[in-house]
Amino acid sequence: MDLSKFKQSQLIILGSTLLLTISMFLNWFSLSAFGFSVSTNGFDYSLTGIIPWLISLVMSAKILVGAFAPDVKLPEIPWGTTFLSLGVIAALLVLLQLLVGDDPGSRSIGLYLAFLSGLGLAGGGFLTFQEEKATA
Repeated sequence: MDLSKFKQSQLIILGSTLLLTISMFLNWFSLSAFGFSVSTNGFDYSLTGIIPWLISLVMSAKILVGAFAPDVKLPEIPWGTTFLSLGVIAALLVLLQLLVGDDPGSRSIGLYLAFLSGLGLAGGGFLTFQEEKATA
C-alpha cells in the first residue's frame, strides 16, 4: 500500500481506528478478589465502547473509499467539519467511560488505549477541518 496518497490527518485517523480496534479486545476494567477475577472489554459498553468504534470505522471507510475508489460518488458535505464533530464525539464518549466507569481502581490498559485513540480521532478530525478550511 502506498502511504504517500494519504494526508497526515488521514493517517492519524486510520492509525487511531486501528488502535481503537485493538483496544476493544483488551481489558477495559478488571477486578480480582478472593481468587476470582472478572474483566470487561470495549464490546461490553455499547454507548461508550461500540459507538466510538463504529464512528472510527465510518471515518476510516470514507478515507479508504476516497483513496482506493475515487470514482465512487460521495455526498457533498463539509467532511472536515463532519470528521471534527465525529472525532470529538468519540473522544468524549470514551472519556465519559474513563471518568465514570465501573470502578475507579479497576481500569485496565484497553480503556487508556481507547482514550488515546479517541484523542487521535479528534486530532485527525481537527487537522482535516484545517485542511478543508485552507483550501476553501
